[in-house]
Amino acid sequence: MPSAKRKTEGGSTFRRVTMKDIAVRVGVSINTVSKALTNKPDISSRTKELVFKAAHDLGYAYEVVTKSWALRKTRVVGLLIADNSNPFFSKVVKGVEATLQQHGYALILCNTNEDYAREKSAIEVLVNQGVDGIILTPVQSRDEDIAYLLSKKAPFVLLGRHFSSYNVPSVISSDRDGAYRAVDHLLRLGHTRILFLNAYHHISSAEERLEGYQAAHRDNGIEPDPALVRYSDPKMESTYNELKSVLLEGLDFSAIFTFSDMMMLGVIRLLHEKGIAVPHDLSIIGFDDIDFVSLLTPPLTTVSQDTFRLGSESALLLIRMINGEQPEGITRVVPTRLVIRGSTARRSNPSPM
Repeated sequence: MPSAKRKTEGGSTFRRVTMKDIAVRVGVSINTVSKALTNKPDISSRTKELVFKAAHDLGYAYEVVTKSWALRKTRVVGLLIADNSNPFFSKVVKGVEATLQQHGYALILCNTNEDYAREKSAIEVLVNQGVDGIILTPVQSRDEDIAYLLSKKAPFVLLGRHFSSYNVPSVISSDRDGAYRAVDHLLRLGHTRILFLNAYHHISSAEERLEGYQAAHRDNGIEPDPALVRYSDPKMESTYNELKSVLLEGLDFSAIFTFSDMMMLGVIRLLHEKGIAVPHDLSIIGFDDIDFVSLLTPPLTTVSQDTFRLGSESALLLIRMINGEQPEGITRVVPTRLVIRGSTARRSNPSPM
């Protein structure tokens, strides 16, 4: 009977792992183990999965097992995030990782840095390594890698962003609603000229936050000024430079709303350099509610995303797909909420801009 050596707990002796060991571990007959290892069709996929896992865990060295294991389940999932320097993604990763661990999966983490070439390369590597599935926050400047994943029939879930051109599973936040609440809050405080520093509009969440910004204006009887919507990379330094350009143009505004809290940090840096007081001179609102923004002076009003839940639900959806299920509904939407702190106040002074 094919088998493998296994070290005992004492570390001094070895014995060979047999099909009987696997059968005892799983709670099935030796005949069932033999059929599962040779991928016979009369054994359920669930039993095969349990047998393969037990064989792998026990170190059962048998050529057909190794091949079958590689063809079936590696118990590894790839996660591609857009920017590992953004604290927003730290809780997303925790949500994904915790849920995967509960279901016996390991995680490979990749950072694209909002670069499509890096995203494409990482996806190809993960697919070639035979991961069971992929969770992806897509760069969205191009979409050929989505077609590639579909062609490979690889289970994957989009996290935080989605494509209108592809009807694929995704878990996103209520971006439009979150932006609407933020802008409506500013409008009700008397700020009718709100600068929106947004991420590039090819990003679906940026487009939906723009829709919320515009809808809040119109519902308050104000036509939004297109000149007050500006775009940049969703990073602190890029936003700092974009706001510099805006100030040189002499635009009139009394509040700023940013696509993300990280972008808002660039705003706060420039306002501090210019001696502009928040919220006395200018009200500001971010998006994400990353951990330390409540510790700023003043603490930042922002739209809170349930980042842990975003990650966890993405992992659960992917696991269901890996197990052959067809999920009901293609998109999961996680609610957002407005957290009002000290960076917003009623407009009582003429705009400093």
